[in-house]
Amino acid sequence: MVGPVAHDHSLPLRARGRRSSACGSRLLPSWECALALVVLGAAACDGSAALGGSAGLDTLSLPAILTVDSALLSGAALAAWGPDGRFTRAADRLDPVYPTLLPAEAGAAASEYLRTVGPAITDLLEGDYGGPLTLSALAPCEPPRYAESSLAPPPDSLALEYRIAIGPSWLQYYCEAGVPKVLLTVGAYATPLTTSPWDSIRVVPLPTLLSASVLFGGLRKDVRALVNAEEAATRVAQLTGRRVIRVPRLVRPRPPGTSVGALWQVDLDGTATVRGRTTGVVRGRATLWYGVAGARSRLAVWDSVDPDPGPYVDNTLFVLSDGTRRALPFSIPRSGTGSFLYHLEPVVRP
Repeated sequence: MVGPVAHDHSLPLRARGRRSSACGSRLLPSWECALALVVLGAAACDGSAALGGSAGLDTLSLPAILTVDSALLSGAALAAWGPDGRFTRAADRLDPVYPTLLPAEAGAAASEYLRTVGPAITDLLEGDYGGPLTLSALAPCEPPRYAESSLAPPPDSLALEYRIAIGPSWLQYYCEAGVPKVLLTVGAYATPLTTSPWDSIRVVPLPTLLSASVLFGGLRKDVRALVNAEEAATRVAQLTGRRVIRVPRLVRPRPPGTSVGALWQVDLDGTATVRGRTTGVVRGRATLWYGVAGARSRLAVWDSVDPDPGPYVDNTLFVLSDGTRRALPFSIPRSGTGSFLYHLEPVVRP
């Protein structure tokens, strides 16, 4: 998934990873590869192998859903429902622990990155997308979307670039003629990125900060990746026969990277019975997930299938009281989300 490396090609919503093959190339200088290995480890565990290419839903055969029927909602979700069939308020919860980019700031940083770095990565974006792209024709599809981290806020002493990498993010989709083609994510804690041009960024060296803050990738042209909270609520409610009790919210998986960028968390008014499309296992779940995931980037209702892997454990840089930086072990528990989104399986109703 979403590792902390700016040119990490295992970007959300893509079909295959190329992180290791990029090291040593002209597009990935040595400092980036070194940072990738420190933070992510030598291999990413994305759970996609367990998916077997199955999907709970076919991507293009399903039309986009822009509104949700109030009959599918209860509790806080119903209270947030408007007469136009849309949620009148989002579930975004900006983390007040650290300074956080505003949506406009994140969008500006993403567009500046695409303008300045985009020409050097066009071939990678086109490889992800599956066709030619004209960067000059791309424009934001909508304001950036906030995706919470599945990890609790990291300690203050964790080096800024790592704090950015594992924290929440803003997702900026870019469209050409109304078709989403590129996704850039900007770390929400990357407040130094609000300055421009790039060489005015302070706090940590520019390459390190960008590496921790910005991820990119093309969106597969045969997959409808841009879905909203109303669609997530509708699909999960229709699949399970339960009502949605809270406005769905976007959540990023824990590191190391998976093929998931962010999924909608959908909480139900009771336990629903679902069957895994790959394993055939029947489970009871009060929380399910909706969006694009898996090795083949499928749009589906998903279940987090692995036992709880425990806190996120890593060994990385801390800034000590004397100002020095040292690699120390640490662990961060799950946040208020329902899952680390570590391994996923598409589900259907039994």
